[in-house]
Amino acid sequence: LGALFAGKVMEPYVVTVEPSLTELHLNSHPGQEFTYVLSGVLRLTVGDHALVLAPGDSVYFDSATPHGMQAEGPGPATFLAVITA
Repeated sequence: LGALFAGKVMEPYVVTVEPSLTELHLNSHPGQEFTYVLSGVLRLTVGDHALVLAPGDSVYFDSATPHGMQAEGPGPATFLAVITA
């Protein structure tokens, strides 16, 4: 969402994840991350902690900790992710 902004220190994304029966993939990267759920139900795993987030829920975490997101339930989950660069 902010690709053309000069001097940015964060990257905003709108992400949609589809329900999946595959194993959760964890990733990590430098910085911090803010996630705000727009629609659907999102299962967020950060390290050893799992949260189930509904529309309007948010979380802020250290993105160097392995983390991953999955849609929970029958439909997709869409969220805003803001990651510091």
